Amino acid sequence: MIEDTRTCGKIIRRPLKRRMRKHATVVCTCMTKPAKRTYGPSANWTSSSSLVTCTCKRKKSTCKVGPRGPRGPQGPAGPNGPNGTSGARGNSGPRGAAGSTGATGPVGQQGPQGDPGPAFNSALLVSYSSSDVLPVAAGATFTYTDVNTNGTVGADLTVDLNNGTFTVNTAGRYLFIWSFNLENTENEAASIIATLVQNNVNQALSGVPNVVSGAIGTANGSIAVKTSVGDIITMRNQSSSPNLGDTNVAITPAIIAPPQLFPGIGAWVCVIRVG
Repeated sequence: MIEDTRTCGKIIRRPLKRRMRKHATVVCTCMTKPAKRTYGPSANWTSSSSLVTCTCKRKKSTCKVGPRGPRGPQGPAGPNGPNGTSGARGNSGPRGAAGSTGATGPVGQQGPQGDPGPAFNSALLVSYSSSDVLPVAAGATFTYTDVNTNGTVGADLTVDLNNGTFTVNTAGRYLFIWSFNLENTENEAASIIATLVQNNVNQALSGVPNVVSGAIGTANGSIAVKTSVGDIITMRNQSSSPNLGDTNVAITPAIIAPPQLFPGIGAWVCVIRVG
């Protein structure tokens, strides 16, 4: 606001308040008031003088807002902002199909040579050689007529041909291989079975099922057994038939050039020390 105080032609100006100077039309209203007192001839003004006071007020602008101008062109794009933090890892997708097999790699270096194994000539052979059949009762041990040794296995095992036993003198692993020509001497069909027994425990069975009465079945088999000193190994007749149960058989030699009879081998057992 500007106040004009007029006294005898003198004007005193004071600035408007800051808030009234912006965007406003200022209207001043002046009022005349009688002087409160007069002075003598030596004064600058007389009693007929009047005091004029002008009060200025802000009047609302009468300007009208014009229409909005056209939209200006878009400014250039600002620089890219910094990358945000990575999101959480998603679930794994399904496993894809297996690819084709790759080429075979090169052959690796040969490994070191192993420890020497036992000599193959550490073996023995027992057999039943005769021109006569040898009846063997159900559950009985097979016996032999001959023994042939080769190498040291003869000292590793003690063979009793009459009892059909092999007694172990040197602990180790022994491979037993056998073949028995056995006639079914019963009046009904039977399964012809030869069994290797170690310390009265069955270790391996071999045979031929449903051999009719009077026919011959050949029981072949093999097994490697781990032994201790003093173990006793035998081959036993465990043939059986449905009605009789345990069955009698007979070792039958292989006869060459009949009708002339020659001694033949009806059964044999080979033993090789393998470890």
